[in-house]
Amino acid sequence: MAEWLGRALQKLPQRFESALDLIKKQNPYKLVWVLFFIKIVIMKYSQTIGLLLCLLLIYSTTQPLVIIESRHWTITGWDAAGSNFGQAGKFLSFFAVLSLLFFALPYIWAKRFNMVFAALLLAWSFRNYLIMSTCQMGECPEKQWALYACIIISAAIMLMTFLPKLKVSSQPQ
Repeated sequence: MAEWLGRALQKLPQRFESALDLIKKQNPYKLVWVLFFIKIVIMKYSQTIGLLLCLLLIYSTTQPLVIIESRHWTITGWDAAGSNFGQAGKFLSFFAVLSLLFFALPYIWAKRFNMVFAALLLAWSFRNYLIMSTCQMGECPEKQWALYACIIISAAIMLMTFLPKLKVSSQPQ
């Protein structure tokens, strides 16, 4: 059969790399370090990180979100500067203060409500980005760092609400 195919004693060259050879050999301890960092550092200090993120979100709403050069408007979360954007920072700041309060409370119901407030923060930040960064009537606003920071900080607050550190007693109540 081998003589009939013309490959009797030939060693044919390999035509392609297999998928297993294409995957780089990764450091097996890399995942262990990531899990260690999440478990020890972030979960241990998730409430403190959440508190600081809430304060940082309140600060970022006071900074310029967008600038419309043609009208010389600098729009922050607290000052709409004659536009119809409204004062979106007040809503973010209100729920950031509520979230800050619920990060500080050591009760399970507070942690559950905090997830709702963090979801509202993230949704409102994304809404602000969509509304404020849209070009209208040929004018495109110049997006500032605080507009992006509100989304990133809100997402980080949402992540911290999923990692609460609670002391749970093993005794049934």
